[in-house]
Amino acid sequence: MAKWFLVLCTVSAILGCGPRAEVAKDGMPSQVDSLLREIAAQRKKLEVGQQKIAAGIDQLTKEKIEAKVKFTQISDKLTELQEKIAEADKAIARLRTTSRRTRMSRSLARPSHQRN
Repeated sequence: MAKWFLVLCTVSAILGCGPRAEVAKDGMPSQVDSLLREIAAQRKKLEVGQQKIAAGIDQLTKEKIEAKVKFTQISDKLTELQEKIAEADKAIARLRTTSRRTRMSRSLARPSHQRN
């Protein structure tokens, strides 16, 4: 184990102290900054997207409520119209019954020689 430690220390001393290590150290902060800027931009895009989704959900909720209100109004109007149609049908039936009775009573009231 001590042998591997010595090899590791030797390799790191050789690589860590050379010009390549210095260049790598100089390039690292700019790469990290670049990645952080990219991550921040993606977060901002996500936030904007979430806000748009939230606004869309709010709009859909409002429209759903409006649709329910309109449905209720139309349903009430339909019920009212169906009641009026039922009343009109009853009135027509009464008129037909009255008309038949009147015709029958007139035909019975006429003398038999005037009947066809």
